[in-house]
Amino acid sequence: MKKAFLLILAVVLISCGSKKKHVEFDPKKSKNQVPQIDPNSLIQIVTRDSYKESVADLKHQAEKVKAYNDQKKAIRDELNKIRKETDQQIELISYLTELEGFQNALLLVLSEKTHAKHRASPKKRSTSYMKRNINNLTENL
Repeated sequence: MKKAFLLILAVVLISCGSKKKHVEFDPKKSKNQVPQIDPNSLIQIVTRDSYKESVADLKHQAEKVKAYNDQKKAIRDELNKIRKETDQQIELISYLTELEGFQNALLLVLSEKTHAKHRASPKKRSTSYMKRNINNLTENL
């Protein structure tokens, strides 16, 4: 709003055709007297103010972009951390699954050996029992 007002004021003063190079104002002459301003200096003032406001706007935009970039970097870092943890958990789960498979294989082998031992044991008992009976019978005869 300020820029627009100053630009309009500059255009009005230029269109009036004032050729004076400085501001003329004598406070002793009249309280209602309007100072006359050089249009070129007014344009320079308006241009300088516009430049300052543009620089301030650009700085503000740069700060916003930097803040957004910092937020995006923080999010990216957090995602990478989560991915790393997830990968470690997946590796741990696969290792535990492998161990569980190895444990099941061992249990199967042990159970087969145990069953084989129990199956062999009654036969041994029966043969040894028979041998003892035969030995006892032969001794008695």
